This record gives sequence, structure tokens and C-alpha cells, in this order.
Amino acid sequence: MVVFSALRDAVGVFRRRPVLLPVVAALLLVPQLLSLARVVPATSDLGPLLQVVQFVAGPFFVVPALGLLDDATADTEPGGETRLDLDAATDGFAANVVSLVGANAILLLGAVAWAIATVVVSALLSVLGLALGFLVLVAAIPLVQFVDVAVVVGDSRAVDAVKESVGLATDHFGAAVGFLVVRLGISALAAAPFFLVSNALPPRIVADGPLHLTPLAVATGVFALAVTAVLVGYRVCVYRALTAADGTVETAGYTSRAGD
Repeated sequence: MVVFSALRDAVGVFRRRPVLLPVVAALLLVPQLLSLARVVPATSDLGPLLQVVQFVAGPFFVVPALGLLDDATADTEPGGETRLDLDAATDGFAANVVSLVGANAILLLGAVAWAIATVVVSALLSVLGLALGFLVLVAAIPLVQFVDVAVVVGDSRAVDAVKESVGLATDHFGAAVGFLVVRLGISALAAAPFFLVSNALPPRIVADGPLHLTPLAVATGVFALAVTAVLVGYRVCVYRALTAADGTVETAGYTSRAGD
């Protein structure tokens, strides 16, 4: 099954290229810190501003991370290249960043439209309207989880990336949902130690923000970030496997197990 074979492939990529893990994790650190800062008491008041910064700045870090992962997952054969091709991080950088910002803007507009529609329907149908809005949101999540990968790996532009992600998830809905469940489950398990340790700290330390966390909290945070990097690679591998099955993108060097 592609959900599990792609996870095995992703782990294999990082085993062959160990240096890829800290590099990708470092690139993902800024978006993760911006996301975390929105829920830290010391900076939570800046939530809307931080969200805007993350919206604009995030693609500058996500694009090179996906570029490196795309290059690394292109060859899943044992004994393949073990060094990083740094050119992969900058290839088409400007166009990909612009496309990803555009795709994110489309998703943001869609989310706003969904929120407005939910409020209107809720006013008419009360609890049923909220339930319908929630179901629509849940159904949409698997459909848009490959947008950024479609930009960098599939070389799609903003609108096309959204269409490709929706089309890919629709054509392989079972795999898309299964992948989402596995990814969220692994992510929750990886993040749990950090939040458990953080919640056990004195309130003063937690309120001061992550820079004042204990070494144990920092260690669990680093572990969660490393798992996040692997999960991004996992998403690339799933995308490659599904598109290889469809024959929609160039997948030279990648052996699809989508039919397993």
C-alpha cells in the first residue's frame, strides 16, 4: 500500500543522506517557530501579525526544503548519491516562491469564503449549519495537502497546483485520507513529549517563551522538528508515488509502489 511504502521510502532517503535531516529541519525551523509563537502567552497577542509573516515568509524556507527532498527522493536505489545537491534548493526558487504564495492566497480566500458561508448557514440552521461547515472543512483537508509539493516537485503554478492537489487526492482518495491519518498520528506522537514537558514547567518559564525552556524541553522540541522534516519527505514520496501511478509527472529514478 502506497501509504506505508512511501513512509518506508522517506525514512530510507534520510538514512542514505543523513545530512539532509538537519538541513531540512533547519529550513523548517522558522515556519515552525512562527506557528508555535502564536500559542505562546508571551507572543500570542501578535498572533495575526505572526500569521501574516508566516504566510509571506514561509515559502522562502519551504521551497528549498522541498527542492532538496525532491532531489533526494528522485533516486531510491541503494547505494545512490549520498551528498546534497544544493542547486536543488535554488532551482526555480523565485518562480516557486511566487507560485506557492499565490496558491496559499487561493487557499486563504477559500477558507474565508468557507467561514462566511458557515456563519450564514449557521444563522439559518443553527447547530446543523456548524456541523455542515465542519464536515466541509474536514473533507477539504485531504484535497489540499499536496499543493506546495505540486509547486516544487510537479512544477505547477499557483492555480494549477491547487487543481493538481485536488485532482490527485480525488483520484486516490483512500490513499490521501490514509496518508493524512498516518501523518497526523505520527506528528501528534512526536509533538506530545514537547507539550507534556512544556506544560509541566512553571508558568513563568512557559510565559517567557521557548527561548527559556529547559534542556529537556528543547531536546523534545528538536525531536519533534526532526520528525516534521521526515514527514515532509514522506509527503513528497506519497506525491511521487501517486503521480507515478497516474503518469502525470516526471519520476525518473523513483520506483512507485502505489499498486502494492
